[in-house]
Amino acid sequence: MVGSIFLTGYDDLNLQTSKDLKILGFIQNSRRKKLERGDYVFVYNFDKDHRRIESLFRINSESDNKDLIWLDEKHSKSIKYKNRWNADLVADGLNINRDKLVVLPPFNNDLNTFHLTIRNPFPNYLDERFSELRSLLEEYSSCNYFKFDLFERQYKLESEAVFSDSGQ
Repeated sequence: MVGSIFLTGYDDLNLQTSKDLKILGFIQNSRRKKLERGDYVFVYNFDKDHRRIESLFRINSESDNKDLIWLDEKHSKSIKYKNRWNADLVADGLNINRDKLVVLPPFNNDLNTFHLTIRNPFPNYLDERFSELRSLLEEYSSCNYFKFDLFERQYKLESEAVFSDSGQ
């Protein structure tokens, strides 16, 4: 997989807004690794009727959008999610249920640890401690986007090489 992988949690309404507007927002930046262009963010829908990883976004750029976007921002009439990222929805309907996630390290069937991970006010960078979770996420989503992304990057590299060889 190209790019770093992050995991976060949204409620259903905020997730739908992010899908519609192609933007993700967080109260804080990730503590271990800052999001960058090309990174992937899996979003867990934590509403009781869902409780699953539902969507995958690819980060394009930081957003300078200062509008009240999400429902809780509109209710409070203030910006809550100051760290905003323009992002493409690259996979939806992944339906990776909580039961498949909590058995993996570092959660090891500890729902509290899992909930702390998805309810942090920042996206969680999935480092080597999350290797089994990363493998599962790549498996679920590889048919959707990652193979295309690798092809796209290879095509871009080949195009740049043709340009530089032709003196343009």
